[in-house]
Amino acid sequence: MHPLEEEKINIFCMYALRPFAGSFPVDERNLRFGDYALVVTNPQQFIDRIASHLKSQSIKGRTGFVEYVDDEHTGEVGPFRKLKRFAYQSEWRLVCYDGSGEAQKFSIGSIRDISTIMLSNEINEKMEKIYFKKYNKALAADS
Repeated sequence: MHPLEEEKINIFCMYALRPFAGSFPVDERNLRFGDYALVVTNPQQFIDRIASHLKSQSIKGRTGFVEYVDDEHTGEVGPFRKLKRFAYQSEWRLVCYDGSGEAQKFSIGSIRDISTIMLSNEINEKMEKIYFKKYNKALAADS
């Protein structure tokens, strides 16, 4: 059911790689979204930059992971809920409220220092190497 009056929101979506939440390896269906993937290597810094910009522009926004509900779900829905058949998308979202209802653009500056670009079809192999190298270092440090 749609609201009586359209919400004037903007949604920015990204795949959230969360190995312990079942989002790794990246489902092959996601690789159809483009030939390249932008991997944010410092998610907290990315979120902090977004929050700083939103605050400086007095834009009301919220970030978070999408909750995937059963396809037969009859309860409340919204910008952070989606049907379970889309769970392979493992989304993180930025939702900006009270906009014009039109597409919006804003700049948080360069993110070259907190991201890298790679071919989409190489993401699982590269992320596995990076993740397990980091994990093994953490285990060695604890020993």
